[in-house]
Amino acid sequence: MTDELEPAGQVVDADEVGLGESDSVKLVHKSTRVEMHQLHEGPLPAPEDFAQYEKVLPGAAERIMTLTEATIEHRQRMDDQQMDMVGRLADRFLNTALIIGLAVIAAALVIAVLLVIHDEAALGAGIAVV
Repeated sequence: MTDELEPAGQVVDADEVGLGESDSVKLVHKSTRVEMHQLHEGPLPAPEDFAQYEKVLPGAAERIMTLTEATIEHRQRMDDQQMDMVGRLADRFLNTALIIGLAVIAAALVIAVLLVIHDEAALGAGIAVV
């Protein structure tokens, strides 16, 4: 038999062909490939894996649960701290903006008063109004 592919003639099952068959009968081998993909996401293993851990090492499920709970609590604390920090930064920003704004207004009023004192009442009044 050669390695080259030839067009098939009559298609028969491999078990039906005997040793004395002619070359016009070609064997066709059918195969089926079935693949299954499973995806599991989350802090805990899939239930099947969880059961296997417990089978292999009794008490492992409880240890995994304790570790997972501790990890979740830690993440929540870190999220809370981050939110507190963001809130404090926002407060500082607003306070700084308020102080700068008041300083600009105070400086404008001081300049306006100085201009009025130095006989530039119209310019001083204009700055004070603005």
